Amino acid sequence: MSQLKFMKTHFLFLLLIITGTGYTFGQTGTGKAAPSPMQKTIRAHAEKMGRFLFDKNYTGFAQYTYPKIVEMMGGAANMAKAIEDGNKEMAEHGMSITKVTIGEPSAIIKAGDELQCTVPQTIEMKTPEGRLVANSTLIAISSDGGKTWHFLDTSRKPLKVLQQFIPNLSNDLVMPEKEEPVMLKD
Repeated sequence: MSQLKFMKTHFLFLLLIITGTGYTFGQTGTGKAAPSPMQKTIRAHAEKMGRFLFDKNYTGFAQYTYPKIVEMMGGAANMAKAIEDGNKEMAEHGMSITKVTIGEPSAIIKAGDELQCTVPQTIEMKTPEGRLVANSTLIAISSDGGKTWHFLDTSRKPLKVLQQFIPNLSNDLVMPEKEEPVMLKD
């Protein structure tokens, strides 16, 4: 497998299970209304999830991952092991995630017993060829009225595809168009 194909494959795998490391938050300056208290909670939970990942506390990280994903991975311990193994393999190939930037959460939607919204993210990865930059979308889901939030990385998949695995996702979630990762030579 070529190095670039290997990087993209591992990058997409990590987008599925890793939704943050070294999160940075910045205002977009677009004149939008200030984030609501619930949107601030979403960011705080994403930041805590990112700290767990950065500190290699993968079990703590799994606490903020959407429970159905954790279940699909065979539980928190199996998920933690998969993330650890994935990071080790990436490091062996000179790759690492260096930055994740989280944008403003969208409007929050009531979907059955859950609250849901989308959160844009940009992930930068150091590779032997340069920086690989990808825009993606997280779906934030709360089943306790917004006190706690769990995250699902869409891995740039359309909503209809995600709903095949997680049918409770609202049709009202707005997903941006898929963008291919960009390799930047530094």
